[in-house]
Amino acid sequence: MSDIAADPEQTSKQRGLDVFWAIFRRKQQRATEAAQDLYSALADSEVLLKYASEAGIAVDAESVSIIVRAKQASTGGWPNQDYGKLYEALTKLAVATKPVTAATLRASGVRARASLRFYQWTAICLAIVIIPLSILSFISSGLSVAITKDISDGNELALALNSYISTPTPGPAPAVQGAATPMPPDTRAKLQQFAAIIRGIDARAQQLNFLIGNVVQDIQLDSVRANPDARKSLFELSAGSTEVAGEVKQKIDFYQDVRYFAKRTQEAAQLAYGAVAACILPILYALLGACASLLRTFADQTRSRTYLSSFANPARLLIAAIGGVVVGLFNNLNIGQAASLSPFGIAFLVGYASDAFFSFLDGLLQSITKPKSPP
Repeated sequence: MSDIAADPEQTSKQRGLDVFWAIFRRKQQRATEAAQDLYSALADSEVLLKYASEAGIAVDAESVSIIVRAKQASTGGWPNQDYGKLYEALTKLAVATKPVTAATLRASGVRARASLRFYQWTAICLAIVIIPLSILSFISSGLSVAITKDISDGNELALALNSYISTPTPGPAPAVQGAATPMPPDTRAKLQQFAAIIRGIDARAQQLNFLIGNVVQDIQLDSVRANPDARKSLFELSAGSTEVAGEVKQKIDFYQDVRYFAKRTQEAAQLAYGAVAACILPILYALLGACASLLRTFADQTRSRTYLSSFANPARLLIAAIGGVVVGLFNNLNIGQAASLSPFGIAFLVGYASDAFFSFLDGLLQSITKPKSPP
């Protein structure tokens, strides 16, 4: 029974020892933390003092003397009277070198260069993607606009020439039965213009089809293009032709085939490059604008030795991407009466100055939710 029951006196002594060692360890921990704080303060003081001497910032001699004595005393223990004096000297140095701090001086070295390289390469990679996509989108849009204009002109000429199919050819009657009637000059001019429009529509449609990987196929037109005689007969005006109705009918029928091919190509290009221009490019331009803003900020902060890494920098890219999505959804944003920018330009500005863009959205929301005054 005595082996099982604990001795009350022994238990009390053990508890006392445990409490003593706990208090001792806590004091040791506090002393270690205090020493670490002092070493950190001394290191910051040395960094600021070196920067002040390099930048030509005047520092009072007493503060310099305190820092030097603290450095000497740190090797053999800290005298109590140097605690407050060291922090006082550090405070004076911080005021003299403001806004530069010891943290910014350390960060403006290797970490700043690493951040600069990261955003530089990010901007370069974005430019490598943006430039070809922008060029292809611009060319595709230009070809599509030109095709639409040619089709509009071709439709008008087709309506004007269609009257020659059902009505007699204007001009004097032939003197001899069966003699050929010359084609009137105005009719030949219209047919020449019509043939030129057909050639222009087909050429631009082929270029546009090439940009989208030749996804639109037309076997009939391909066979005409491959046959020199058929190509000359359908794309060109027959030399010395006197049969107006037959020539007009041939050209109008072929024009309809070419127009159908061009329209199909336009729709395919709109699906491809329209999605790129409306959804992808605004985001990329916004990210490029954010990189430009961050690079400019980093360059200024590194030059002034005030750079300090922050979690807000990666978040800036995410905010820019969200702004690019918004610009892609609302591509008719009115940014001012005197300013006229494309959606890509607006997206770049959104990434470069996201705060101004979100202020604009806040103002837009207030104008929408503002209660109407009673009449």
